[in-house]
Amino acid sequence: MVSLCKSKLTHESIDFIKKLPEFIQFELANKKCTVVHGSYFNTSEFIFKSTPWKKKITNFEATNSDIIIAGHCGLPFNDSQDDMLWLNPGVIGMPANDGNPSVWYVILEEKNNSLTFEHKSLTYNHVLTNNLMISNGLPNEYAKTILTGIWDNMEILPEAETKLQGQEIQF
Repeated sequence: MVSLCKSKLTHESIDFIKKLPEFIQFELANKKCTVVHGSYFNTSEFIFKSTPWKKKITNFEATNSDIIIAGHCGLPFNDSQDDMLWLNPGVIGMPANDGNPSVWYVILEEKNNSLTFEHKSLTYNHVLTNNLMISNGLPNEYAKTILTGIWDNMEILPEAETKLQGQEIQF
């Protein structure tokens, strides 16, 4: 699928993507934040809410961060331990396997010298997106997920997240 999607991009877009950094760091409300795709160690790594903290903590130690923001697993969540926060905003391009075609993002703000975050869902024209995907030859399974909000393939999901398929996400 990656090569099919890549074939739809312009050379300029591919060149731009190649120049993007592996991670971004910034400070907000006196908290050091690191943004990664999967994990600091592996862009394609899946980190879920149920992933043990033993695995998550290595990312905090390597980056000297208070907050890790990562979205590769596709499921929005927040998980904290000992003043560390793992924050997955969800994915703008794919529903969260909850049976709803809306997608997720997070607002991170500084309020009164404290860091706050809020998970939000976004409703968009998922029917148009589905039609565009099909007319451009992208995988039918993914196009169907855009309509139904249910993933056709869950082999990457741990048992805890598999059990949540089709359930409404609430924060």
